Amino acid sequence: SFMERGYAVFEPDSFARPERTCNRGTLYKRTEELEYALKAIRKLPWVDPDRVVLLGISQGGQAVAQWDKPGFQSHIILSNNCSGNQPAAPENTPVLAVVGEKDPAYVSRSSCKVSRKIGGSESIVLAGAPHGISEFPETQLAIENFLEKCCQ
Repeated sequence: SFMERGYAVFEPDSFARPERTCNRGTLYKRTEELEYALKAIRKLPWVDPDRVVLLGISQGGQAVAQWDKPGFQSHIILSNNCSGNQPAAPENTPVLAVVGEKDPAYVSRSSCKVSRKIGGSESIVLAGAPHGISEFPETQLAIENFLEKCCQ
């Protein structure tokens, strides 16, 4: 787990916001949540600002895919396809993208096109996997391997 590796985990509850939907038109709300969380995390004296990893799942993954600002050591995108494009992460930021082969997002547009070669960056498509892959052993292993390469 992240905590066993020395990472604190913050999970903003986007479902707590009024009028929460999964429509693409509400993606700006996920970006607002990201900005808020980063500011709040940076205020904590016990957080190493050089070891903050950004991870998003599904619509949160799309927000991560579009995040082009500095502030995170690496980006992890789960269950999203980056709209079939390159993630927008700053050039020197390692990126891992994992999507299931049977995820409707993958079927309709393919996977994120992570072409950077730094810190274990890669795109992974899990054979036969659906949308919800965060608890899959293959996903957990991919994240562990990525964190070892990008963030030690």
